[in-house]
Amino acid sequence: STLERDGAANGDAAAPAVEEDLDAQLNPEGEAGGGDADMEDDDTGAAAMQPEEDSPGLFHGLRIFISREVPRAIFELVARAAGARVGWDGEGSPFSEADESITHQLVDRDTQRKQYLSREYVQPQWLADCLNAGLLLPAAPYGVGLVPPPHLSPFVDDEAEGYIPDQRRYILELQERSRLHGSSGGGD
Repeated sequence: STLERDGAANGDAAAPAVEEDLDAQLNPEGEAGGGDADMEDDDTGAAAMQPEEDSPGLFHGLRIFISREVPRAIFELVARAAGARVGWDGEGSPFSEADESITHQLVDRDTQRKQYLSREYVQPQWLADCLNAGLLLPAAPYGVGLVPPPHLSPFVDDEAEGYIPDQRRYILELQERSRLHGSSGGGD
């Protein structure tokens, strides 16, 4: 499996256990590797476990590509758990970086030489901030080479602390608009 290969390449003896834990969390029915319903072949015949098409989640309908400089394991887990389909640069990816159906690409560098107009380029923090806010935040502030907005802890009660940061006020406003419109926000 992919996690097992990554762990073995890094000399991580615990990789098979991590893979089993991931399988157990994503497939509570106990089907090893997610079963055939969760497998998709790309043009090269490679297969990877992906969520079913009708699975709910904040990132349902998104196709996220993880650039090679971004730590893949954690961001793949988070994105897939929230319903996204995920690809990466390397063996086993269900789609390549050139796939025009990619909606978001996670990058963690100051420049991106080749850019596709069909997707948003965002820093990994965007993924975490969207999950913490419970809606898709605008991608523009998380663009390549930009200083992203302040990351807000979901564990702090700002009112109890006596200070509500501007970014929190902005997110609260987006959440209210989202509730009024019955949607999960907008990616820009």
